[in-house]
Amino acid sequence: MPIHHFYSRDYEQKTGGWIYNRHLIAWLDRHCSGVREMTVPVCFPTPDSAVMDEIAVLFDGIKPGAVVVMDHIYGCMLLPILRGRPFRLVLVYHHSMAEERGETKSPSGLPAISPTRGEKIRGALLPQVNLGGQAGLSPPPCGEGGEGTVSRPDAVATEQSALELADTIIVTSDESHAYIASRYGIAAKNIITAKPGNDPAPQSPAHAGGSWRLLSVGAVIPRKRYEFLIDALSALDRSHWSLTIVGNTERYPDYVSSLHNRIKTRGLENHITLAGELSAPALDGLWSQTHLYVASSLYEGYGMAISEALCRGVPVISTPSGAVAGWAGEAAMLVDADDPGEMAARIAAVMGDADVYVGAHEKAVRFAAGLPSWEENMAKAGEGLRRLL
Repeated sequence: MPIHHFYSRDYEQKTGGWIYNRHLIAWLDRHCSGVREMTVPVCFPTPDSAVMDEIAVLFDGIKPGAVVVMDHIYGCMLLPILRGRPFRLVLVYHHSMAEERGETKSPSGLPAISPTRGEKIRGALLPQVNLGGQAGLSPPPCGEGGEGTVSRPDAVATEQSALELADTIIVTSDESHAYIASRYGIAAKNIITAKPGNDPAPQSPAHAGGSWRLLSVGAVIPRKRYEFLIDALSALDRSHWSLTIVGNTERYPDYVSSLHNRIKTRGLENHITLAGELSAPALDGLWSQTHLYVASSLYEGYGMAISEALCRGVPVISTPSGAVAGWAGEAAMLVDADDPGEMAARIAAVMGDADVYVGAHEKAVRFAAGLPSWEENMAKAGEGLRRLL
């Protein structure tokens, strides 16, 4: 049975979600009956009526019983024209719109919610990014590929409907599995957990004296909470460290502006750089000079940049971030998500004690050696989807 993959060309590509989806589609293309790509130029922040009509025509051409794979965000956006289709729908899930909109968090970093249950329809859903903009800030401009402009209550209701429409949901962590089962009442038999894989990566050099180079990678959006890092680092001695933050700075200009102001107010202009997006070679160059990776997200559906840091032997200091505590808790040094002072103290301890640093470096190397490849982990998703073919 044919497999179709739908996406829009304005989906932001320098994200963990895009990387994950491409590995999944490549696995399906190699091991199943091939994948036919379906694409439109623009879908973000929300598709207009002309785009919806164009997509509906694409869907009209799909044979009954075929499998259609798309990101969870598209499942939510295109819900009106997905209902009643005779094909089987596979969407991809990384984290929830309710989370992105700032719903109350549980101690695990995931939203504190009570179970609900809606009528199950059909389809297969792979959720990943969210439609809702983030509280108190301007929504991203059209075409950036990311969160859109739906209000939180509407976003939650839309996500509920999209998940209920699905036959199978592919999630990237055990925590996301538990979340959609509890929040939306999705049956375990309809959820496949397939964590991201890992590419071989050159080891970053251990610190051998001189300035410490810190790195954090991820779109500059409120959920990443870079203000937490700024506050933590402002407590450190300023003579021998720098932090580079790599990630899209276009989606939330008000938030980016607030970070620049915070950096200036703290007197850290010569220590913290918002570098924006970088090419793969440029980012590799930064990794090759990095001694310590820091992260402060409210939550992550997985945390692929942390995985890359560990694979490169870079010690990680992070907030629990939902899924991160689950899969990386043995290797990463976790700090209280509400205490930048603890983050500052942990960074100072690593930079101030060679034994602590070497121990963290060796732990990262040992842990990364046991992480599975993309082929291994995508096989878990692919084999689970074979029942639809």
